[in-house]
Amino acid sequence: MSKILNDFKVEVDNKSDLKNGDTIHATLTWGDGQRAEKTFQVSGLETGEVVPIEDAHKAMEVEVSGKNGRGEVSVKWTGRGYATFDIPNNGSFSNGDTAEIYFSDETLTDFAISGYEFSENKPLLYKITGLEIVPTEVDNLNGIDSIKKKIVGFLNEAYSEKNSSYRYDITNLGFYYRQFIDDDTNNMFSTTQKPGQMIGAYKIRKYYRDDNKLSEEFTLLYGYQNIFDEQGNIDMSNSNDISKYSDYDTDIESELLKSGFRKMEK
Repeated sequence: MSKILNDFKVEVDNKSDLKNGDTIHATLTWGDGQRAEKTFQVSGLETGEVVPIEDAHKAMEVEVSGKNGRGEVSVKWTGRGYATFDIPNNGSFSNGDTAEIYFSDETLTDFAISGYEFSENKPLLYKITGLEIVPTEVDNLNGIDSIKKKIVGFLNEAYSEKNSSYRYDITNLGFYYRQFIDDDTNNMFSTTQKPGQMIGAYKIRKYYRDDNKLSEEFTLLYGYQNIFDEQGNIDMSNSNDISKYSDYDTDIESELLKSGFRKMEK
């Protein structure tokens, strides 16, 4: 009897996510290619509770974080069960954008299994506001010259020849600005990085004053980050300095440009 049963094989074309009215096509095969087919219509399934999508939207608590152009939306679900969401372009929002917040397919499936579903998967539309502004261009902003003076002032103090046994040959390679840090590969500085970075780049040679012999040579990046207030105006009250030393022969301009910095106007 067992052998006879093993000779029969049943294939069904639709096994999951069924609802009343769906069609199932079954094929039975046995022996030397013998087969039989039958079509069934699904019926008798209990109808789940249908929840208006507008009621579901009321159970979403939306928060917006990040900077203008890099805004990110997070959603806390206060309704029954557990929910996750799909939010196109999340992490790239700007003030004035509209986020479309959908229930994920996994969530819709889980809810259906639990006996209820939404009237439609219409997205919650959420207007983005309140993101802090980090300017794209800074060359002509009020206060930008004061930052340049702070950078130059640091150089003058750190490498002063007054009462020193050394003299310095310092070449200014220009000032550079970076709006955002795209990823960890662009982490040029040994500190927690923040948007809005402005630095000066310098080639420095240090000589002994008595015999004029070269003591050392290096490339220095020095400047500040987080140099804006929430509206994108120059504000150094929450800024901190950043610096990096590298070999004198480093092609520092190429390194800076690859890391997202832009050379500023003089």
